[in-house]
Amino acid sequence: MEQIVVNKLNDDGMVEVKIISDKAVEERRMLVFVPKPVLEFAVVNCYDTSALSMFYGEVKYPARQVVEFFLPHWKKPRKLVVWRFIPEEGFRISEVIEHVADWYFVQTHRRPGWAFVWKLPNGIENFTDVDGVTMIEVDWCPKQCVLIGGVDHG
Repeated sequence: MEQIVVNKLNDDGMVEVKIISDKAVEERRMLVFVPKPVLEFAVVNCYDTSALSMFYGEVKYPARQVVEFFLPHWKKPRKLVVWRFIPEEGFRISEVIEHVADWYFVQTHRRPGWAFVWKLPNGIENFTDVDGVTMIEVDWCPKQCVLIGGVDHG
């Protein structure tokens, strides 16, 4: 028996997955949850509580995936691509938006219209256009992330 007890996007843009099992949980099992582009940044911990015959595994990694968001003023949930910035990579927000917008188009055959950020970079104003995608600062976006999706403007 194995059960996922936590699978969530945290406010800091990190994804956290925790499982419990009646068999030993190994690092390779936990890495299955991690998208390939961020494998090297994943932190895995595995514990055994043999006295209880329960085993526990957890992994945290920077979000680089599609996540469903629902806000009270939206009529239905929306799927947005979440990209958490990793300082060691040195990407600029405009580079990430261009890259993710292209990936989004390949996946959906539509251009995304919006890029939501918690805090816009210095000197950038709300509704700035980056490769046909409009950037907006919103307080519900996880920190250190950009969320991309929505219908195009055209």
